[in-house]
Amino acid sequence: MASTSTPSTSSPAGRRKVPVLVAVAALTILATGCSPSARAQASGDAMEVAAIEYFDAVACLESIARSSPSESDRVSGVSSCFDDDFVGLTPADIDPGLSWGSYLLTVSSEGEQISLEALSVGVARRFISGQSASASFGACWSTVVDFSDNTVSKPQGEECGRELLDRTYGRADEISVGEVRKHQPDPED
Repeated sequence: MASTSTPSTSSPAGRRKVPVLVAVAALTILATGCSPSARAQASGDAMEVAAIEYFDAVACLESIARSSPSESDRVSGVSSCFDDDFVGLTPADIDPGLSWGSYLLTVSSEGEQISLEALSVGVARRFISGQSASASFGACWSTVVDFSDNTVSKPQGEECGRELLDRTYGRADEISVGEVRKHQPDPED
């Protein structure tokens, strides 16, 4: 049965175990190719990028709603808020390697309202002390642009699905819209 106690450094066996444990930890970091701080910083950066992409898309939608475009220009105006339009495509139809950005997944128009679903992605890479790490996050969300009162509903989180997230650079981990909102960019930046 394996012992879970910390090795004593007062015995010769304990003095040999401590350097071995340190060497194992160092080799683990080297084998994974990144330091814990590089991983943490890449994750934080990717989360911030996803938030910037999300908030930029929502701000654009709000601007389109306020501009009161003609009925024939509404869908194209909404589409212009996104880096790419995948309406009508399945995840398998989307080329892999989606980088940071917001992508329009579905759009439907009924009367004065346009309903849509989107994906916002953040990707980041960090190099620290010769080590590198990358992270990728994606959040799916839906909203309604209402041209009768020139508003955009508060976006709601949607499930992305692994097949869609696998099309992103780094095969993004899914995050909630609530988590994205916690990283709202500073308007000064």
